[in-house]
Amino acid sequence: MRDFTKWEIQYHYPHMRDFEVNLIEKYILEYPRAYEEVAYSYPVGHGAPTNPIVNDETEGSVEYLYYKKIDILAKKQGKITIIEVKKKAGASAIGQVLGYRDLYILDEKLSTKPSCVILTDEASPDLLHIAKKQGVEIIVV
Repeated sequence: MRDFTKWEIQYHYPHMRDFEVNLIEKYILEYPRAYEEVAYSYPVGHGAPTNPIVNDETEGSVEYLYYKKIDILAKKQGKITIIEVKKKAGASAIGQVLGYRDLYILDEKLSTKPSCVILTDEASPDLLHIAKKQGVEIIVV
């Protein structure tokens, strides 16, 4: 879904589980001016490794299912932020958000790197240390 919407509480968050929705809505309520617009479940990468057509007559495709999905792609004043939403985030979330950033840069042919954020409910001192070294912001709500 590459559709952008206003940064506000939504009726539906595509592909988000209840605990992720809870974290997102807490973040929106605490920081209502953090972003101007966002896209949820933003696809990046190369998609399907083979022909994704599942119905030759209708040309129905499952290609979208094979893309990696950025939980939230946020924009404010022309700046892009990639947000990964994780309950009790661990070090793997850092690799995930950095990987999504690399794929986004590749897809969009960007010369500047978007910011990376992990939105979580809990962050250990180790996670904070690793994230700081990698230039990833941790937001705990």
